[in-house]
Amino acid sequence: MALNTASATFYNDLSLLKLNQFPCGSGPWRQLKEPNYLEERNPQEETLLSLQELARSEVWKIEEKWSDDISSLRNLAIKKPKLLTEDFIFSHFKCLRLIDKGINELDSGLLKFKNLQELSLTGNMLKTVAGVNLPRSLKVLQLYANRISDLEELASNPPPQLQHMGVGHNYLTNITSYLRPSTWPFLLSLDLSYNNLANLKETVDCLVELPKLRNVSLMRNPLMLVPAYNGYILDRMPQLTILDDVSISLDDRLNFTKISTLELDWNAAIFSITFPCVSNLREPVPN
Repeated sequence: MALNTASATFYNDLSLLKLNQFPCGSGPWRQLKEPNYLEERNPQEETLLSLQELARSEVWKIEEKWSDDISSLRNLAIKKPKLLTEDFIFSHFKCLRLIDKGINELDSGLLKFKNLQELSLTGNMLKTVAGVNLPRSLKVLQLYANRISDLEELASNPPPQLQHMGVGHNYLTNITSYLRPSTWPFLLSLDLSYNNLANLKETVDCLVELPKLRNVSLMRNPLMLVPAYNGYILDRMPQLTILDDVSISLDDRLNFTKISTLELDWNAAIFSITFPCVSNLREPVPN
């Protein structure tokens, strides 16, 4: 499999912004001084205002889904193109969404983003995520629908300010060795849905140690089949306000008070099967 890094993907997307091409950049199409209507105007030159209007037109409009910062960057490429050095461009971005790009390696090139706060790498081909290569300023990290089976490399040096992490739709079977309060001191929200977590007690023992955690999702993991799933989590984690995308009420907590102290069968499971329609079956033989 060919190497496809996150930073190479960014450079490719950046090139599509055409920051040095009309109507952006400092080409001969720019009118270098404010228009004086008493002087004859060069018809090949455009005013700053007209360039900004052209950049927003359907003809020159650029895809902006992969970052909330693209519009302001293109505007600067028109107003002050000489500012746009590589360092300036990297420091400008606070949000990146590199989604469904076939990325299979998180390289150190991302460390150039000194002000990046939100990074989405959803729908790629990552098997591991090297925390040491993530920007230190990061607060939101989305890693949904990759091929991640453990968080060892991420947990060894995660961004210290991280507040939300989404690792749903992966292949995690265990988190107990990776989520320590000393390395995740500000984590408020954690999405672990659609993985292969099977041990409810060990998982909750780990989550309860995270001091700031208020929102957790464990939907569609095997551990949901444990009969006391909801009650055990609510009793063990009184700081939670949202579980599996549902707000927790006071009544919910009162209903499950001290359930975690009871003797529970951790090898039991409960589930239901619903058949919306059954056809072509033989009638039962009458007694």
